[in-house]
Amino acid sequence: MAALAVAQGFDAADPYSRAPQAQTLPSAFRFGVLSRKDQVFDHDDGPALYAAAIARLVALGGTPVEIDYAPFNAIALLLYQGPWVAERLAAIRDFAAHHADAMDPTVRTIILGAAKYSAVDAFEGQYRLQALKQQTNAAWAAMDVLLVPTTPGHPTVAQVAADPIGANARNGLYTNFVNFLDCCAIAVPAGFKDDALPFGATLIAPAFHDAALGNLAGQFATET
Repeated sequence: MAALAVAQGFDAADPYSRAPQAQTLPSAFRFGVLSRKDQVFDHDDGPALYAAAIARLVALGGTPVEIDYAPFNAIALLLYQGPWVAERLAAIRDFAAHHADAMDPTVRTIILGAAKYSAVDAFEGQYRLQALKQQTNAAWAAMDVLLVPTTPGHPTVAQVAADPIGANARNGLYTNFVNFLDCCAIAVPAGFKDDALPFGATLIAPAFHDAALGNLAGQFATET
């Protein structure tokens, strides 16, 4: 939160900059949770650890509301399967054209893959995103915060090396939609698996709830 206080603010030199408009959360807040069918983990401890995270928020005054995660998941898939990668290429077009060999191979594969998308693809992607956003409105009308696992598991170095794009896409199963939906999010420790590797939970809310989420995350981290 200290870093955010320094980084945030309106920048007139940035055409995408917006002035922060801090939002609050009600004391008796509603939080969205995944149905059992939408809980996908790479380990057996996931459901119990996620249930414990839900119980922590209940103890802090929250009311769990089961949501349909399907449109959120569909939006998350757009990050790697949609035309937005072209925006990454636009940022480094000249460098990519003359120094592609200097790029990390995985990054190069992703960014240069943007060349296959057309302007029509970009607009169609925007239309698809907007339609999915509309589908998430019912969930946001029923919740103030969304609680999800931070990742479905812990891929090994070897697994990432074998499939770096796939492994990273899977790591974002529950979070790759956040930027698309103009949300803020914060990940917090939420226990340990039987093999002593950590489990994390992520709190997500609409834009400018950063401070409110930080406060809730602090309470969550100290709840026993």
